[in-house]
Amino acid sequence: MVGPGMNVVGVDFPGVPGVILGHNPYIAWGATDAEPQVVYYYVEVTSQITQASTTMTVPGYPLRLFTRRFMLRVLVMCHIMSTLRAMAW
Repeated sequence: MVGPGMNVVGVDFPGVPGVILGHNPYIAWGATDAEPQVVYYYVEVTSQITQASTTMTVPGYPLRLFTRRFMLRVLVMCHIMSTLRAMAW
């Protein structure tokens, strides 16, 4: 649609005035679906983990812990060594 004070390209719906999805020379606009985002949460009870642990027990499943040491560079001069412990789950 091009007219005095208007230069718009896009999509409209029958019975709805104006462009619903589209753009002009300066901005663009769109829409999203109305589906709610779904997140599932799980409660896991684990065995106590110490610094020397190499496994972790989730009820019924012993899982190996993977350890990775890495250096965190903060600003220019400060370095922090840290250990990340994770499991394949």
